[in-house]
Amino acid sequence: MTLIERLDRVAVDGPIVWAHRGCSSTAPENTLAAFEQVVAHGIEAVELDVHRCATGQIVVAHDDTLLRTAGVDVAIRATPYDELLRHDVGGWFAPEFCEQRVPLLSDVLGALGPDRFVDIEIKHYGNRIGRARPGDVESETVRIVREHGIERHVVVSSFDPFIVRRVGRIAPEILRAVIYIDSDAMPRWMRGGGGRPVARATIMKPHHEQLTAAIARRHHRRGRRVLAWTVDDAPTARALVQSGADGIITNRPVEIREALSTRAQRREE
Repeated sequence: MTLIERLDRVAVDGPIVWAHRGCSSTAPENTLAAFEQVVAHGIEAVELDVHRCATGQIVVAHDDTLLRTAGVDVAIRATPYDELLRHDVGGWFAPEFCEQRVPLLSDVLGALGPDRFVDIEIKHYGNRIGRARPGDVESETVRIVREHGIERHVVVSSFDPFIVRRVGRIAPEILRAVIYIDSDAMPRWMRGGGGRPVARATIMKPHHEQLTAAIARRHHRRGRRVLAWTVDDAPTARALVQSGADGIITNRPVEIREALSTRAQRREE
């Protein structure tokens, strides 16, 4: 089943639960350990973040630097991959994860297997105009996805609608999403999803506090899907599904999956 086919079956099969940065409540985020737990628990979908490092590899990490996860102020985009590998990015979470290193996107996709749905959020902000070029983060991400043959199982997303648009130009077969939040950190015109026309996205990813039933209905009427982030408590997840969310992005995928499966979630037409 492709991702679009699964989204078409939300009313029958229930919303898609996405493991945010892997099983990040029980393992260090965006590490192979967190993604291996996704597989072990049978979670059908996962969200992860990617950057391009100095030597051109696409690596999986959330922040621009390793300060939070490794305690060193090393900028990913300015650091060769072999140097990134020197740093422990799991020990901050628990001692048993001290061998975890920044993984390559290709290794993560290999660990997840071909049937899992993957939301790849591109974190690297490059030029805001122009087309994707060989070797840049968009082109390399698409190349890796195609190498794994999972184009129909992936959505590529970003807060930057220009990144999403560039992905669409080189890989129209891959679903695309624009992420947004009502925050001073974002340009005002993007805070309510205003980047969608630029991105030409068919999936919207609002912060969960911004999603209402009226907003979900508007997107659905226009053929768009809605994934809400990041939700870790069952009552909020249930309320969002009742409002029309097609998917829930969560740090606690096992618990949220269980919570949503124990109560019928029917969307009012």
